[in-house]
Amino acid sequence: MYLRAVFLACVLDSVVSHDCGLHEDWAIRYGWNSVPSFAVLVSNGSCVCPGGFDGRHVGDGSGLTNLAAQPDIATLYEQLAAVQSRVSELASGSPTRQAGVDGVRPNSGGVLYSPCFYDADCNQTANLRCGGPHQRCLGVVNASCAIDAQCLAGFMCSAGRCVYNLGHETQPGLSCLHIKQRLPDSPSGLFYIGASVGTAVPLWCEMAIDGGGWTQVWLQDPNVKYWSSSIPYLAGTASLVSSSLRMMFAYANQNNSLSNAWTFATPPPFWTATPMAAGGCVYAMITATSMQTGTSVTTFLLSSTSSWSTSNCDGDCVGSYGIVCLKTPGTAPGTMGGYDSFPFFSGFNANVFPQYCAESSQAYSAATCSASRKFAILVRGTDAPGSAALPVASCSQLRQLRPDAPSGSYLIGASIGSAVELWCEMIVDGGGWTRVYLQGTSDLASASIPYLPGTSSVLTDSSDMMFAWSNSYGTLSSPWKFPVPPIFRGATPMAAGNCSAAYVTINATNINAATSVVSLLRYGSASWSGNTCDGPCAGSYGIICLKQPGVAAGTTAAGVGTFPFFSGFNVAGADYCSDSSAVYNNVNCSATRRFAVYVR
Repeated sequence: MYLRAVFLACVLDSVVSHDCGLHEDWAIRYGWNSVPSFAVLVSNGSCVCPGGFDGRHVGDGSGLTNLAAQPDIATLYEQLAAVQSRVSELASGSPTRQAGVDGVRPNSGGVLYSPCFYDADCNQTANLRCGGPHQRCLGVVNASCAIDAQCLAGFMCSAGRCVYNLGHETQPGLSCLHIKQRLPDSPSGLFYIGASVGTAVPLWCEMAIDGGGWTQVWLQDPNVKYWSSSIPYLAGTASLVSSSLRMMFAYANQNNSLSNAWTFATPPPFWTATPMAAGGCVYAMITATSMQTGTSVTTFLLSSTSSWSTSNCDGDCVGSYGIVCLKTPGTAPGTMGGYDSFPFFSGFNANVFPQYCAESSQAYSAATCSASRKFAILVRGTDAPGSAALPVASCSQLRQLRPDAPSGSYLIGASIGSAVELWCEMIVDGGGWTRVYLQGTSDLASASIPYLPGTSSVLTDSSDMMFAWSNSYGTLSSPWKFPVPPIFRGATPMAAGNCSAAYVTINATNINAATSVVSLLRYGSASWSGNTCDGPCAGSYGIICLKQPGVAAGTTAAGVGTFPFFSGFNVAGADYCSDSSAVYNNVNCSATRRFAVYVR
């Protein structure tokens, strides 16, 4: 009977504290000066608690009983009943204050972080209130503090004073990431985001997926027929998007819980326009990671206000309908095929309601959008290198600062005022290539074709040059690199010479085949006799090609492999984009095959 009673005492201790004895706040209320942390029932019937607790229990608050030395079962039950009654009273939310039992420990004074039971136990003149996991006097607005733990829940310590937590309308966060970094335990929810109290707006912050800190910048309204090619981001998010580091596409339900979440480095076109308004058939090469499986894939993201000719992701770009999806790796723009569970959002630029919220591997109409499946866009990180807020000196510097940056247009220059938008190739040969020339789509007919504006400093500082063919989406074919010839730092290969001086020996590497050759590069605005790479120099036509090793300048002979053979740019009529090993007019230049020059 005695062991059973002692066991009940230990059980009651566990019920009260959820471990052993009483948590500190309960101990304060019962007048204890030492706090037990763990109890077990041993063979002699004692509640054993490490940390100095001797098995004592409280009765009516005026005395403590040693359970191991107390054989009076009736008294023990009486004490247990008193404790149980007091626990029930406290749990009811309206306890009766008992002198010497509840309230502040003797001589605590209600100062910062002293024990308490009620707000009245704290110095309210100093803006202290009772709360926290251990029932302490903690600060509210304008209370003095040194650390966050001295402020009540919902407040934080800033410049020696308690203020509302970041994200409150009186203390907005700069972004959801700012709040997550400052307050790591912040849950997902609505927070005020902005540079100041007057300009802050409430935005949803996703604080769990991929480490949290994601700001929702667009959320589909399932009750709206958009029928628009100019759908904007949410109000107050422009600065967050315009320099964001990463972007997330997902579907959100009524509670903003996300599914089909994929993240990727923000493509430059989306810094200024939503994927639903970036233009007709915009392709961005991205490396996307599934938040569900952790798998990553590098392929084209298609975002378009136009329509397409199939039920799958991508096809011929025609009409107006609206499509956002991820293409199957290895498929070219304009060909069918979507990838995995990446969101496939469509119908936003047509007279369609509801719109469609499928997966990229499905037909576009496999799932309709609804209140429980809404397309959502979130961003994280600001001041991305290469953005309007932080231009970089070159694409090579961009690669160093932001290894995950996709190919695209970035602000390149020494300062915000002098920076220009240039294309960075971030995949071929490790990336970091700045495009300094791209053939136009009209007939060039010129002997003085210049580099792109704002590229002189990049050309001066670069060590390597690359010739390649580029399509309209920046995808390269037949890329070859070589050390920059000094003559090409001040003039393009099309304008650097004409006949006798228009040769330079280079060590050229075929990037795709990883093979190299040392030979003469023919360049300039002159013409030649014959239809292969080089020949006796005469007239005006324009030629760039790589001669076979050992073949003298001016000798008619086929050139080296796939090295670009660009010609016809100094006369009216067609320009040609052939291979050095073929005849000059084997392939016409076109929107899908344009001569491009890069440096790194």
